[in-house]
Amino acid sequence: MGRKSLQAEKQEEVLEHFAQAIIEDGLEGASTGNVARRMGIKTSLLMHYFPNKSVMVEAVVQRMVASYEEKFLPSLSPIQDPVDRLHHIISTLVSPEWEIADSQRLFYTCFSLIFRDQEVKKQFQTLFDQFREFLVGELTAAMEQKAIPYQDPDDLANLIITIIEGKGFVHSVISDVSWSVRQQKILLKLLWSIIAGKIILTQTLDET
Repeated sequence: MGRKSLQAEKQEEVLEHFAQAIIEDGLEGASTGNVARRMGIKTSLLMHYFPNKSVMVEAVVQRMVASYEEKFLPSLSPIQDPVDRLHHIISTLVSPEWEIADSQRLFYTCFSLIFRDQEVKKQFQTLFDQFREFLVGELTAAMEQKAIPYQDPDDLANLIITIIEGKGFVHSVISDVSWSVRQQKILLKLLWSIIAGKIILTQTLDET
């Protein structure tokens, strides 16, 4: 791949400062003037790279989408066995490393905008859609090799995401290391019980 253009590099620098401003000062405090001061440039020059704050917010969310992919793909590439890949994925999702404090602050601060900004909502929908498609692909590969019992991979992927995102929300509220470690073990056991077919999703649905 070729070198990024100067324009693209400057836009990336702006977004890095903007993201840090959101983390430290909240969305309201992360004004274009705030970002310009952090960069040591005039606000008018900042507008050359992003015309307004709304566009910057959308770009930051897009950046988060890309960063979540980067957490998985490089470490997965040398792993070929589908079950080993699933073990790596699930272990990563329940690990403390998945919830880096700054990333969580940025995620939830921007997430609150989905209730009033449709473009931001679309970006978060893209994030979850890509994450679900990724999980469906990994689960399907394991099922095709009969490494795990067949269940609807879409239902299974949606359930995994629901559990993981719920865990992330609760962990961001409860700052207790011992509780976190215990929950990590419980979640690993629960997720693998579901994936291994010990808890049958379709049977549970039929019984309701």
